[in-house]
Amino acid sequence: MKSICFIVHNINGSGGDTRVATTIINGLVKTMDCKITVFSIESAKKYRKNTFHLDPKVNIVYVTEKINNLKKEIIPLSLRIKEYIKNERFDVLVVSGMDFVPFVLPSFNHLKNTKKIAWDHMNYKVGHITSLLGIGRRIAIKSFDRIVVLTDRDKTTYLASDRNLENKVVRIYNPIDIVGTERLNYDSSIKKIVSCGLLVEQKGFDYAIQIASRLAKRHPDWSWDIWGDGPLRSTLEDMIKVNGLEGYVQLKGYTDNMLEKYKNYSIFALTSRFEGFGMVLAEALKYGIPSVSFDIDAGPSEMIENNINGFLVPSFNIQAFANSLSELMIHSEKRILFSQYAHNRIAQMDSSTAIHSWGKLITD
Repeated sequence: MKSICFIVHNINGSGGDTRVATTIINGLVKTMDCKITVFSIESAKKYRKNTFHLDPKVNIVYVTEKINNLKKEIIPLSLRIKEYIKNERFDVLVVSGMDFVPFVLPSFNHLKNTKKIAWDHMNYKVGHITSLLGIGRRIAIKSFDRIVVLTDRDKTTYLASDRNLENKVVRIYNPIDIVGTERLNYDSSIKKIVSCGLLVEQKGFDYAIQIASRLAKRHPDWSWDIWGDGPLRSTLEDMIKVNGLEGYVQLKGYTDNMLEKYKNYSIFALTSRFEGFGMVLAEALKYGIPSVSFDIDAGPSEMIENNINGFLVPSFNIQAFANSLSELMIHSEKRILFSQYAHNRIAQMDSSTAIHSWGKLITD
């Protein structure tokens, strides 16, 4: 029986990385002869009332309730992790998030016979060389056995930085439940755009408001809902007011069931500055929602075929994004066609494929 340890930021978190980690861990428990322990560095719930379901066979260890300053607390938290690890014999250690790789440095003497896997949830270009992300990547490149990235584009970027990584870097797409999933009955008559995510700078909802200001007069019968919560809520509310978009753009707050909401919309918009993968885009396409996205690093270009199931827009070109949305808003027949081809590229991202790839990575 394999003994596997996952180190995650917060197993009670609301982000896509938590959802993905939970899916993979549950899948491994069901398909492998293994014992899994999760070291959750934080335990505090953020922005969601209910946590993602984790199989009861998984052992969870919480390191602290809440992190106030990650860099300042890294030493005491790392020492706590070391205390747990030295009393266990793990065959495999998976660190979920490159910014948490430095947390296991003090434990290396107790991990000599442990396969170490670093799971990069962000694209390689994000994170200054002196940031925890940058430091974590350098440690992983030098001292870990495998590095898991989320897209082919990111794997190419890793290999361009160091050709010796050819046998170390593995691309495993984030898991999406495709097989057996019924698409929503796409309703092209709905005149509503949707975006979702944490209300933070990365997600580019300030861009969304700028784009909406270019659409409101042309398409006054449409509206744009943004689902999610976060620290920029009041800033975005002020932007909506300044641009006279009350009623046109609405911040809907957090929902525990975003998948149920997609049936109320006919277009999905991803305005992020960067992504590691873009789970919300994958989920929108899964349910047949035509999508428009900036062609950012990384993820969207591996899910959207331009002018087939959506539009890829040059990064941060506000007018081009508005024009692409406008074209879909005007032409319902194009929305219907895009919906029919929404699954084109995400079929290869089915959760069973991802779980199988993780199982193979762990056992090889």
